[in-house]
Amino acid sequence: MDFPRSPKVRGLDGVMLVIRDADTLLQGAISRVFEAPWQGCRVYWMRNALAV
Repeated sequence: MDFPRSPKVRGLDGVMLVIRDADTLLQGAISRVFEAPWQGCRVYWMRNALAV
């Protein structure tokens, strides 16, 4: 879990929303490290909607 912590260690603070891709492991790590809500990427959402 070094990747999600590294921006915070370098001073990233005040994260209010994280937009992520479909990686569920990254979702959990971001939620724990930044304590911010997440939103799925709209591009992936649109691709999935159009595929149906």
